[in-house]
Amino acid sequence: MNSTSTLMPAIYQQYNNIEHLNIGGIVGALWKGSTLNQCFNTGKIYGALTCQIEKYVCAAGIVGECFGNVENCYNKGDVSAGNTDSTSGQAFGGLVGSMQPTGTLKNSYNTSLNIGRIPLYQNYKAQYKGLVCGANEGTISNVYYLPQTSTSTVYATAGIGGGSAMSGTTQKTSAQLQGLASTLGSTYWVQSSSINGGFPYLKNNQP
Repeated sequence: MNSTSTLMPAIYQQYNNIEHLNIGGIVGALWKGSTLNQCFNTGKIYGALTCQIEKYVCAAGIVGECFGNVENCYNKGDVSAGNTDSTSGQAFGGLVGSMQPTGTLKNSYNTSLNIGRIPLYQNYKAQYKGLVCGANEGTISNVYYLPQTSTSTVYATAGIGGGSAMSGTTQKTSAQLQGLASTLGSTYWVQSSSINGGFPYLKNNQP
């Protein structure tokens, strides 16, 4: 599946007793056996869940909750989300919110640094937040992100926010990331100083 999201900010609010809220710039939840390939998002993702009992919310630039395979994707959009229940499961990421054991993410990158809790609402919690993936139980390889420049605790600072699998992401400077098209894979990726801010873009899904 190839897809692009360049929408204006989308606001998702849920106040009733649902078990899961999954928000993604491309897909809310990607199921086992499915593959999302050659996608990008530049739109802002906003998710707010207010509840009285324990609930679970995932939000990300590409896939909110991933049981399948994500490859050759990038995100440039901000992700702001949260849940008023601090004890519930919450995972927010630049590319994937929550990566399940069957999920994989490879050959991708995120350039947005605004990944984390809704800044205006102190009561909205972010249990796991990562510049690539909020919570990872799956497999991540050859995935990159830019260094966080903000000192605010609102935003993610690491590639992966938490979980049992903490490897597979690498921090790069803007100049380094702009030169990574061949590392991401020349079959799908190209680079031009005049396109996509100089960052790698997809041959078959150009910005």
